Amino acid sequence: MANAGSTLRSALKVGLHRSGALAAVRRWRDNPHQMVVLQYHSVSPDLGAASYRSPYISVTPELFDRQVAHLARHYRVISLDEAVDRLCAGTPFPPRAVAITFDDGYRDNYTPALPILTRHGVTATFFVTAGPVVHGERFWVAWLREAVHRAPDAVGVARALGIPCEGWEESEQQREWLVDLITRRVCQSDLREREAIMAVVEEHTGDTDCWTADYMLTPEEVEEMHAAGMTIGSHTCSHPILARLEPETAARELAESRQLLESVIGAPVRHLAYPNGPGGENFDATTMRLAEAAGYRSACTSERGPLSLSTPQFALTRRGIDDPQGFSGFVFRLEQHHLERWKGERG
Repeated sequence: MANAGSTLRSALKVGLHRSGALAAVRRWRDNPHQMVVLQYHSVSPDLGAASYRSPYISVTPELFDRQVAHLARHYRVISLDEAVDRLCAGTPFPPRAVAITFDDGYRDNYTPALPILTRHGVTATFFVTAGPVVHGERFWVAWLREAVHRAPDAVGVARALGIPCEGWEESEQQREWLVDLITRRVCQSDLREREAIMAVVEEHTGDTDCWTADYMLTPEEVEEMHAAGMTIGSHTCSHPILARLEPETAARELAESRQLLESVIGAPVRHLAYPNGPGGENFDATTMRLAEAAGYRSACTSERGPLSLSTPQFALTRRGIDDPQGFSGFVFRLEQHHLERWKGERG
């Protein structure tokens, strides 16, 4: 039933797009007190299961090019700086305003994403995980995914971590489920517990440090992206759930990542994105206070919804974009808040 419901929703979005209904909403339902901030991660081709990113945090270069062309033609893409300036001043947003953001710091943000953005004359903000990018440290999210998919004995990994695995088979689907289970456990852990879990996984996969070498940005690429007019923001040093850390540790993650990135680009780093997905657990009131104390002007979340003039500047909402949505799903996301408002008025 869940798959049937998903198929029906996808068909509805395609129908709304092809019928011209979403274009009509775009023209007539603009609200100067709301805008959309898009959240991307990876722009890369389908790399198969044993790759550094899930299809649910990626779009293909072809789809991204089509999306950016659509934004350049029908919307006004503004910088996150402008969006936050207007938010803080209570100034209405420009008509059909959209801001583009990227999380994590994958090398595919430099190519192919950057050339696509510059070709269409569009700017974006890139939230970079400073430790892997500046110091070459292991980016645990991507490392874990590859390690589990490449492990000779995924069932052995599950057993070693105390995960019930009776009746399991060595299938890609089962490994993907295991990645999700371990990721959830890591996200509930502090930094020491996270490293202990990674050590158990590594015992069953061998030396995998080389896997991270090619898919994270380099400092030189980050500097070049900044010089090309892109905004560089922080995604912490090591991608933890900040709300799960002791305040002193969280403050260090926030301050050090900002300092490292500023040393790379030679300019202030003003914006932050809290790591990990939606659900209300990746930040709290203490996290927001620590972000402000660390010198940031704003912080983006993975909480879904439009950005409004009443949104707290350290809890900015975004719309996640991924490949399974397709182009029609992307167009729907841009107008989703207008459709929900219309539904409320009609309801």
